[in-house]
Amino acid sequence: MINNIMCMICKDIIEDSKTRMTSYISCIEEVSAKKFPVKLPSMTLGTTWMKDSDAEEKMMLRIKIIFPNSEEKILLEPPEIKMTKTKHRLNCTIEGLPLTQEGVHRFVVEKLGVSGWEFAATASFISIKRND
Repeated sequence: MINNIMCMICKDIIEDSKTRMTSYISCIEEVSAKKFPVKLPSMTLGTTWMKDSDAEEKMMLRIKIIFPNSEEKILLEPPEIKMTKTKHRLNCTIEGLPLTQEGVHRFVVEKLGVSGWEFAATASFISIKRND
């Protein structure tokens, strides 16, 4: 079985090719703007997955955003992922998404299960109006 162990929003994700250590650059918890609507700055949604067996396993994911007014929009549906190793990282860049309102925005990662799409992980940020 494959499970999510981490999900975060940041400006960039860098993996050192020699050490395989990962750096999450400028984690994002808030976006501010003088007025709305505004385009979301480039963000990366970083996820880490682990499986509990030595056998190869496959998973299908999708990523959606839930806006403060509860509207939902599917952003990405990557191709099927084959996990041959115990741990797998999936990082997705999200660019130019329009923000039309203040409030909490949630990225939700879903995994395709036997009975349909199931919740796997979430990461949120808040958008606020600046008064400067």
